[in-house]
Amino acid sequence: REVMRQTNLIKLRDILRKKSSPEKFAYNPVELTDVFQNTGSKIISKALSKGDVVYGLKAPGFKGLLGMELQPGRRFGTELADYARVWGGLQGIIHTDELPGYGISEAEVKKVFEALKASEEDAAIIVVGEPARVEAALRAVYRRMLQAFNGVPCETRRALEDGNTDYLRPLPGSARMYPETDIPPIPITAERLERIKRALPKKPQEKVRELEEMGLSSHMAQQLVRSHYLPVFEKVLKNTSLSPLALASFLLNTLPYMRRESGREYDDEELIPLLRTFPSDLPREMIPDALVLFADKGMSLSEVYEELRRRKVGEDEVRAEAKKLVEENISYVREKGMGSVKMLMGRMMEKFRGLVDGSTVYRIIEEEVKRRLE
Repeated sequence: REVMRQTNLIKLRDILRKKSSPEKFAYNPVELTDVFQNTGSKIISKALSKGDVVYGLKAPGFKGLLGMELQPGRRFGTELADYARVWGGLQGIIHTDELPGYGISEAEVKKVFEALKASEEDAAIIVVGEPARVEAALRAVYRRMLQAFNGVPCETRRALEDGNTDYLRPLPGSARMYPETDIPPIPITAERLERIKRALPKKPQEKVRELEEMGLSSHMAQQLVRSHYLPVFEKVLKNTSLSPLALASFLLNTLPYMRRESGREYDDEELIPLLRTFPSDLPREMIPDALVLFADKGMSLSEVYEELRRRKVGEDEVRAEAKKLVEENISYVREKGMGSVKMLMGRMMEKFRGLVDGSTVYRIIEEEVKRRLE
């Protein structure tokens, strides 16, 4: 099958030389992220949701050649995908010989051609991923397409179980002096070192100090830094109505209690969306109920919050219960004065826990005790 591949690469070279030339083929990638902002392609939309980018590269005269079969089940586009995988660390590429497809519409293909200033005889390579990986992958794909004008490139290939072969690494030269040839060389630039330095995690002491500045106690800050919930805390904190203290308290105290009671371990995909979107008009004591409805009952977040708002108790009901409780315990209230608030608070929370914010209950109890003592 390798003989078949090389024979077909020579055929591809002869066709390509009639349609184009290396001089027409410039490395000029164009960002296409905006083109695919509302795409129906699950592959691309999922990547964009993670902050990845989309870039395209025009391949003059390559129309129809990217889909040309070199070995059974492997086309020239597959060879380009191998280069993107090895050099850029990406899973592959998308090319216009296989479009429309992958959820990409005809209209989007047209916009890609317009952005790349490509003609009907051209093809386009589309790559999705992190900016640095996309750059490395596109440069490798560009080099491989230039090699197509010469036929069969010099490279080390690997035999696959089905008899086909795929790209492994460049063919080592005589000047290699036995370096590690299985791994492409990576230039260590000053910019790269600075980027690594900026990405280094903060020391635990620095993390603790930051958390204390947010209002956490020293003990709670140290506990959070040592726990596996710190990444969840940091991801949620950027976009949530919960205070740092409330969020840390839930992760360190409430969640372990729920795990002990139910034997259920909640993962990040269940915790993060809920904690990020938990509404400010609901008491944080309702978070456990919200988590059960969302993760265990299968309700959507909007359905969860609608259900909790139906359960939520208003201040009027809390105040009525507080007045009743104060009257029932008036002798104790007169004897202890404001010291009676703690006991009354415990009684109130037996009824209202998880239905109204604890601070609201405490405030109302204080007000009613003061009013009755005047």
